[in-house]
Amino acid sequence: MEKKLEEAASHLTEGCVLVHSDLYEARFFIQDTVFERNKYLDNYVTLLEKNMSQNLAFPVFNYEFCRKGCIDLRKNPSQVGPLGEFLRQKPDYFRSWDPVFSVVSKIQFPSVNQNRIIAFGEGSIFKYLYDYNGNVFLYGAKLSHATILHLVELKSIPLYRYDKKFFGILTDMQGKERPIEYLYHARPWKMNLDYHWERLEKALQEANILKCIEHDGLVIARYFRAKDMVDFLVKKMSKDPYFLLNDASRQWAEPMIKKLGRRLLLSDFEKVTA
Repeated sequence: MEKKLEEAASHLTEGCVLVHSDLYEARFFIQDTVFERNKYLDNYVTLLEKNMSQNLAFPVFNYEFCRKGCIDLRKNPSQVGPLGEFLRQKPDYFRSWDPVFSVVSKIQFPSVNQNRIIAFGEGSIFKYLYDYNGNVFLYGAKLSHATILHLVELKSIPLYRYDKKFFGILTDMQGKERPIEYLYHARPWKMNLDYHWERLEKALQEANILKCIEHDGLVIARYFRAKDMVDFLVKKMSKDPYFLLNDASRQWAEPMIKKLGRRLLLSDFEKVTA
């Protein structure tokens, strides 16, 4: 498995690697039987640091800011799996400055010195990966875990999503509170919206952008260069604005938008308060 990771690393850039993980599906990478939880989690990270990159980042996304209007980056845990949460509590890992889509890493990412933040835009880990030759490694995870797809939509201004503002207080790692306006392209309220993952995976593989690691005929990891993936799908969306969507989502979205003659708005689905 180490050789397979080394081979994968040879296809990636020297930039940061964002690691989305499904540790059950990635279990084939760990050879030794370890029963102590922290040691088990450490082994997953050590394997990547040894054979892929020292420059790793792990999601510690937390959605409470959008629900409650506050987030404390020092205390609020990851809501997207055990690995990021385990690393968040280590003193040598820094948490990035984002009220929702933060990551932890041994490198300290530049903070956004502003009170208005656009999700997936300037200052986000996704824009950082795009601008600085970063990569995404799906460690047992499926393509559907690749949150950077939202950067594709941000660049394409998706017709089938609408902009929604969230207001609240962000407490940073130094304990400083800051009022934040967070602009997010939301999925339509109570509507089915999902992507055609099978088609996307096939298209990215055929373009030689998405590569896989297999074990006994099973795909146990996927990886790609962030900019290559984003630019490829942005180009696809420029020709077909609904390219990312699955059939069920497209069936309602395309005729509705055609009838409206414009992009969806918040007021089409939610009550707008002054």
